[in-house]
Amino acid sequence: MLDEVVLRRRTVPPRIVLGQLRHLISTAERHPHVTIYVLPIDADFTGRLLPKWPAQIQPQ
Repeated sequence: MLDEVVLRRRTVPPRIVLGQLRHLISTAERHPHVTIYVLPIDADFTGRLLPKWPAQIQPQ
């Protein structure tokens, strides 16, 4: 799960972000159990810690 802010905030050169996103997409394409979610900036999480999405990070 990626917060939309990490896609918009410029903290590193765009080529680095692009490489990271390509890696995430490549991983998701090769592993059907990997799903990428983007949490919108305006998402309301009042009273909740995390959304109830099936998000997991699998060690390699």
